[in-house]
Amino acid sequence: MEKVLPKMAELGLNLHREEETVVFIAATDPDDACANAVLQICYDMRTEKGATYEANAMGIHKLSNNAQEFIRVVRLVAVSPYP
Repeated sequence: MEKVLPKMAELGLNLHREEETVVFIAATDPDDACANAVLQICYDMRTEKGATYEANAMGIHKLSNNAQEFIRVVRLVAVSPYP
C-alpha cells in the first residue's frame, strides 16, 4: 500500500489510507483470498463516496486499475464464519 498512498492522498481518497489495511473477504484458498483482497481495495477506491462525481474521477479510476500491480498481501488470517 505504501506505493499508492501518496497518490491516494493527492486524489482525496480516505478509505484504506494506512500502510496496513484490513479487508474481510470470503475465499476458498489463500490465492483466491489474496486476489479478492486486492480487488476489494481497488473496488473501494472506485466506489468511495464522491469518487465518481469529483473532478479527479478519471485519476481515481486509473489508480484503481493500476494499483493491483503495487498492492501486495503480506498476511492472511482465517476467520471462522458466525454460527
